Amino acid sequence: MANGFIKLHRKLLSWRWFQSPNTVVVWLTLLLMAEWDDGQNIRAGQVLISQQEISEITGLSRQQIRTAL
Repeated sequence: MANGFIKLHRKLLSWRWFQSPNTVVVWLTLLLMAEWDDGQNIRAGQVLISQQEISEITGLSRQQIRTAL
């Protein structure tokens, strides 16, 4: 995983899903795991991850992840 920063706009606080903690956690996980540079099989901005991997990273159940998605 690459080191670095991502930018978040303060308007995120007014995002309609911000009140759903699981949705925010899943969204941030996907955002942080996304590729930053084009590779052979995956392009910048894309992420290849399973619900099981998200579950292991976040501690959420697969049902909570499916609901958030």
